[in-house]
Amino acid sequence: MENSTKAILMAAGVFFALIALSLIVVMLRNIQTMSEADETKKEAQSLQEWNAQWEAYNKRIMYGSDVLTVVNKAAQENYVNEGQEKYQITIKILKENGTNVSDEEESVYLSQNKLAIFECTGVEYNAETGRVNKMTFKNTGK
Repeated sequence: MENSTKAILMAAGVFFALIALSLIVVMLRNIQTMSEADETKKEAQSLQEWNAQWEAYNKRIMYGSDVLTVVNKAAQENYVNEGQEKYQITIKILKENGTNVSDEEESVYLSQNKLAIFECTGVEYNAETGRVNKMTFKNTGK
């Protein structure tokens, strides 16, 4: 009788220890999942904020001086992220007749057309990062 009581108490102790360990594992897994979700949320918010500062220039009517600002901002970003192709931003400028403005003449062209009306005709996103990586602006001739 005495041995069977001890055996039952030992079995109950092992059972409660297993339940306690299971609860600890579940709690740790939940904490890890929550921290991963927080990190993902922060990354998404950071991406959204970063894209918002570029999408602000996705307008139908803007002056050449605004486009010059975008070009300079892109040049700064490209300098900071030099060598990291997925973070590079390309700004394409089109003349009234639809021809490209070369990179070398961009600043001069925009300086001469500061008061001209431009339109953002396209915004592209990097498939890997989700960041804006190309914007196209066209002089409307107005």
